[in-house]
Amino acid sequence: AHPTQSVRRSLLHKHARIRNSLAQLCARDITPLSEQELDESLQREIQAAFCTDDIRRFQPTPQDEMRAGMSYIYDTIWKGVPKFLRRVDTALKNIGINERVPYNAPLIQFSSWMGGDRDGNPRVTAEVTKDVCVLARMMAADLYFSQIEDLMFELSMWRCNDELRVRVDKLQSKPKRDAKHYVEFWQQIPPSEPYRVILADVRDKLYNTRERACQLLSNGASDIPEEATLTHVYQFLEPLELCYRSLCDCGDRSVADGSLLDLMRQVTTFGLCLVR
Repeated sequence: AHPTQSVRRSLLHKHARIRNSLAQLCARDITPLSEQELDESLQREIQAAFCTDDIRRFQPTPQDEMRAGMSYIYDTIWKGVPKFLRRVDTALKNIGINERVPYNAPLIQFSSWMGGDRDGNPRVTAEVTKDVCVLARMMAADLYFSQIEDLMFELSMWRCNDELRVRVDKLQSKPKRDAKHYVEFWQQIPPSEPYRVILADVRDKLYNTRERACQLLSNGASDIPEEATLTHVYQFLEPLELCYRSLCDCGDRSVADGSLLDLMRQVTTFGLCLVR
């Protein structure tokens, strides 16, 4: 549906929580206490939904349309794409093809008209289109940032191939940068955790990408240099490919084909702006 004609996100989230509560109430192993708590939760959500205005009382801007459209990507297809591609892998395996779909195979691509519909809409100007593109990059960097931190927890192995070890030594030899106030892995990562060293560098660039986009939207300028950010997909994929090759070379292919492969497929599908 057109984002300006669809149900408000506030109501969509409430409807989703109501649906989840109803599904849990139907579970066979539900306890009386859990049933009572779910019933109270349902009452709260239904009351909140009933008291929420169904209609937007102001005309949304193209930037508002972009935010609403991106919420659909996050809520549905962001995690759905890697799950679908894994299902394709399983289907191929069941017919005797013991190979996964290449992560860079463009099976699925997404495009969007939001902020770029120059069909006579006087509110869509060049400046608006630029803002929407920067907004999409900021939202993509935020999603990838969370994925990278999850991957840092997973890739805790110490063994790696020579190619990755050389990259780790190069990163470790660089002058220490200003420490970011991260929640996890805020201190310098030791070389005994090579994959985390590589991913920490990617995380720094995603952080800079997100912050630079935020500053551009707020002030029209940024003190973060563009070279400290990710500007092309290959800059994002290259260190991930390096980690993948290293894991495979060290006999950890099953680990490589987990969350790392899912992330590489997401980067190939969504790029740095989620949509084209």
